[in-house]
Amino acid sequence: MLSVDRVGYRVESRWLVRDVSLHADPGEFWVIAGANGSGKSTLVRMLSGELEPASGTVTLEGTPVSTIAIEELARIRACLAQEMNTGFPFTAYEVTLMGRTPWHGGWAFSGEDHRVAAGAMGDLGVTDLAQRTYPTLSGGERRRVDMARVAAQQPRLLLLDEPTNHLDALHQIELMVWCRQFADEGGCVVAVLHDLNLAASYADRMLLLNSGKSAALGDPESVLTPENIRTCFGLECVIWRHPSGCPWVVPIGAANSSTKESPVWGLTTSHQGVTL
Repeated sequence: MLSVDRVGYRVESRWLVRDVSLHADPGEFWVIAGANGSGKSTLVRMLSGELEPASGTVTLEGTPVSTIAIEELARIRACLAQEMNTGFPFTAYEVTLMGRTPWHGGWAFSGEDHRVAAGAMGDLGVTDLAQRTYPTLSGGERRRVDMARVAAQQPRLLLLDEPTNHLDALHQIELMVWCRQFADEGGCVVAVLHDLNLAASYADRMLLLNSGKSAALGDPESVLTPENIRTCFGLECVIWRHPSGCPWVVPIGAANSSTKESPVWGLTTSHQGVTL
């Protein structure tokens, strides 16, 4: 569905992303992870067609993203940015209904549009917010409404930049379950996440970025190693085994710490690689 071949993006002489490749198929849930400033958002903006790569290609269902008409592109893929702000007092329902715009090219929403929007709000658990004005919502409530808007778009590909921003623990899990189900039903999800354990629990594949370049690519088991996490995040950790079977990252402390014993966990670096 989504093919990325050695893409790069630069601002003047500085490369924000360089030589990154991946291939995401229907039915897959991908997570892009990396430290702050590692190029995650820039990469997602290239995948969406918002930014033109300085090098390499991005194709969607075999067609270069840059050549797809914006209306058609919006019917194939939906994007969730890190933040959405509106100065207008739209209700949460009206914001959700905006997701239907690509399907009719105007504001004369049909009965089907209203049915899909209402269903999306139900699926994301925000029906009770429908008549609240968007600017009055909390950060987490806005995020869930934004996801309902994305769902109402009925795309085949979801590009989500930090979708769990502002969400409490329960709503993070609910959103990940929803994304997992979206992929299991034949869609494709590519999401930027900071929580490595959420990624390990729900993703099929992961891309780990370090200073704009691919540091690791594969299933969570192969990507989430103490060595990769030390290199990309400057963090010492051990990898335990979650009861579900997925890897579970347990931080110890900063990799450049002057002491080998963590003041938080009481563990030492000799525990690296331990699995339970």
